[in-house]
Amino acid sequence: MNALPNHSQDSLRRILDAAAGEFADKGYDGARMEAIARRAGVNKALLYYHVGDKPALYQEVLDRVFADMAAGVTVATATAQEPATRLRRLITTIGGHIGRHNHFAPIMMREIAGGATRLSDDNRKAMLSIVRTLNDILHEGQARKLFRPSDALITHILIIGSMMFYSAGEPLRRQLAGELNNLNQNAETAIDQVAEQVANMILAAVSVTTDSSQGRAL
Repeated sequence: MNALPNHSQDSLRRILDAAAGEFADKGYDGARMEAIARRAGVNKALLYYHVGDKPALYQEVLDRVFADMAAGVTVATATAQEPATRLRRLITTIGGHIGRHNHFAPIMMREIAGGATRLSDDNRKAMLSIVRTLNDILHEGQARKLFRPSDALITHILIIGSMMFYSAGEPLRRQLAGELNNLNQNAETAIDQVAEQVANMILAAVSVTTDSSQGRAL
């Protein structure tokens, strides 16, 4: 992508936001550059000049989320001392990025369903960076006898999959909440609150508990 002058950074943001919306709504194959240009309020020729063709634009949309999320996880988990705190920060940071990039979940669910063939090496490296951080946290907790043995990749899929499904499934979520209103189901729960609930459940699953009557770890 050609570098934009400082005064055009707002145009770039609008282009990427418009592209994310179009890819989320229509999928990669259904998205049209003309529609993206209209949503962004820019000339189609200008879009091609600054960003490139559709594959390049799709990659820019993915790159900004993956890079942002991986960097955020690294920063959030670097200063905490306790494995449980680091794990909670990892989960809530992922949730925060899914919330801020609200088109990311439907784009990624379409991408995964299609075999993830359009993910770049950089995207995969960003994902691996997060999984490795999670693996380090789990291993530290196990070494300190705070966590039971857990597979990092499976745990990662449980974490990010649950929050992406929640984010992308708003129409279904509203329908289900309406049917379950007698169970106090709230379709409007913010993603940061969802992330806290996911963190609570993951921590409960991996943490070693003690049977006080027997004095042994369970």
